[in-house]
Parts: sequence; structure tokens; C-alpha cells
Amino acid sequence: MGGAPSKHNEGRGVMSFRSRQMGDTSVIWIQAPADPDRYGHDLYANLRALDMSGCDEIVVEEPPVSSEWTAIRDRLKRARSE
Repeated sequence: MGGAPSKHNEGRGVMSFRSRQMGDTSVIWIQAPADPDRYGHDLYANLRALDMSGCDEIVVEEPPVSSEWTAIRDRLKRARSE
């Protein structure tokens, strides 16, 4: 029972401030930087990596609600709606 391999993996891709927990079955896990400048610098590359992983769902931990993270939160909101 061959067939062409699926383009998508079963599962999710995660970008979180936390490290991957033992036993997590996510397709890809990216530990995001806690520094807003570094997070912003890496954001689109990390989102591309999640997208290219072929996961069925992408989960991004919400950044803190503070003035340092306002631009990042806006960029994530726009990325979510695309």
C-alpha cells in the first residue's frame, strides 16, 4: 500500500518562550527569545520554519502585554490574518 508521501505531517508546530517538554509530540518546536528585539529579528524566519515543517497547525505563545512587545504583537496579529 504505497502511494505518494503526504506533504503534511500530522501534528502541530510550536513557537514558545518555554523549552520543549519531555514527551511533546509536536512536529517542530522553536524556543523563542525572551528579548523583544531578538524575537522581532527572528520572527519571520521562525514563522517560515514552522510553515515549512508541514505541520497541520501552528501555535505561537502570546508575547507579554507591554510597550516593548507592542510591535511584535501587531506583527503576529497581521501574520495570523494572512
